[in-house]
Amino acid sequence: RADGAGYLSSGYQQLYLISAQGGTAAQLTEGPYNHGGPVSWATDGKAFYFSANRYENWQQQPLNTEIFKFDLVDASLTQLTERSGPDNHPKVSPNGRYIAYTGFDDKRLSSQRNRLYVMDIDGSNIKPLSDDLDRSISGFAWKSNSRGLVISYDEHGTGVLAEQTLRGLRKELA
Repeated sequence: RADGAGYLSSGYQQLYLISAQGGTAAQLTEGPYNHGGPVSWATDGKAFYFSANRYENWQQQPLNTEIFKFDLVDASLTQLTERSGPDNHPKVSPNGRYIAYTGFDDKRLSSQRNRLYVMDIDGSNIKPLSDDLDRSISGFAWKSNSRGLVISYDEHGTGVLAEQTLRGLRKELA
């Protein structure tokens, strides 16, 4: 069962690839795990990134998702993050060097702030960008120069857009 959805159909969500020209869909992921959410493609088109909970005890830890890379060249799956808590919505930077994503360290509280993180494309050098913001990040998009992102969050019931640099500086946009 799921809150708001009731009883769910049996089975698991998998990722498939189908040519833009049509044809048969090829199943890329497998196993007793749900793979879903937004997918972000590498700039060379040879890999994509997504979030999933592939832990054996995923039913007991539904928030514990990680970022994965699926390499289309050799069909390998590589886990890029590892912590207790969600790592979601990976987005590759336009220059192909970084991945931005949201998440938090799960402290099993009823309310936790969704933060913005950035890491190198190989999963190294993970850096929190919004630790000083006492609001939850609700959305983000890379700037075309890959030097920062535009983020959104709510403040006192009003949606706010801000520019967030990779150095941690933030400026609200008018």
